[in-house]
Amino acid sequence: MVDLHSSLSGAYDIRGHQDDGIDELFAHRLGNRVASRLGAGSVVVGRDGRLASRALADAVKSGLQQAGASVIDVGYTASPHVYWAMRHLGAVGAIMVTASHNDDSYVGFKVVRRDGGVVPGSELFTILQTPEVLALKPGSMKDEDVSVGYASEVARQSGWPAGEVIACGIDAPISVRQVLERIAPIAPSAELLAVFDSDADRIALYEHGAKVRADVLGALLAVHLKADGVVHDLRCSRAVLEYLHEHGVATHRCAVGRVAFQECMASTGAVMGVELSGHMYWKLFDGVEAPEYALLVALAMMRQSGMSLNALAEPMKKYASSEEMSVSLQGAQDVDVILERVERFGTGHTIDRLDGVTIDAWEHEGWWCNVRASHTEPVARLVAEAKEKHLLDRVVAEVLALVRS
Repeated sequence: MVDLHSSLSGAYDIRGHQDDGIDELFAHRLGNRVASRLGAGSVVVGRDGRLASRALADAVKSGLQQAGASVIDVGYTASPHVYWAMRHLGAVGAIMVTASHNDDSYVGFKVVRRDGGVVPGSELFTILQTPEVLALKPGSMKDEDVSVGYASEVARQSGWPAGEVIACGIDAPISVRQVLERIAPIAPSAELLAVFDSDADRIALYEHGAKVRADVLGALLAVHLKADGVVHDLRCSRAVLEYLHEHGVATHRCAVGRVAFQECMASTGAVMGVELSGHMYWKLFDGVEAPEYALLVALAMMRQSGMSLNALAEPMKKYASSEEMSVSLQGAQDVDVILERVERFGTGHTIDRLDGVTIDAWEHEGWWCNVRASHTEPVARLVAEAKEKHLLDRVVAEVLALVRS
């Protein structure tokens, strides 16, 4: 049996520290047990740039082979590249060794099925309790460079003109730069910077040093692409929704996170999904992230309009919105108790429990807020919006006091 606390499992993966027991033995066991759950066939394995990730990926591959799975090793890469490789190489699943946006003291694993659905952390811990699998014949292993095929797909879908430079600073893992450089030369710009997280499934654009909110960027891309339906999470700005509706783009609200987005996109037929955290999901890429595609479409939009992102976003600068704030949960703090306090605070207003507690006082008082538990870290998240800045400040101060008390 695996002697690890289930709190290490997130909604979409397993993350923690090596001191918590997430070591090479654990990684070998994970690869071995996951192989039988995914079924017969090849499994793609990739890793991020953390110092510990190479050894953990080697252990995952060893466990997969021991169970008879054929391993396709794509090396140091990005999560979206792993997902693409799984689909285009006919694999039954994929394992990405990464702790996503957590700092370098963390390690972790994402496991994805053939259909693109993630295996939740809670299910992974259940899988780990199953007996060891010893195949009569160990599985094979081969290395694969997926950057050429993935770059070709991004270039084709974005319609990026041959020879057109990518005029943007790039702060990203090497694998992302390699993909972009295969598409076109990169000409760093002091005006625009694209920042990717450590496994490159999230993108943020900064114009003259100021971050463009992901929901705002997503709305601009949706209108530019004439998107047939957009899924947004419940943190999305009212100004963004009004802008989309004014341009005839249908919107669909859902909870935060990949699982909720994939389900909502599938049920509604929406062609893209935008999370406030910077995840953007694309039907063109089978419902998963392709941040290089988002970047190229944004650059093309700016080039064709002759306008900056700041100018394009002007119609959405109507209200005062907060960034999502995080409050660490200490000791015995109970998320359910916190949410009950927040819900009582919203008495008399519209309240929903789609994800945490959302209080909607927009029509009568001109504000709304959401408080929820993070799906990946031991923190509570707060986001709020109001028609006036002074009202936003008051609501944030009052709700933060409830969360922290």
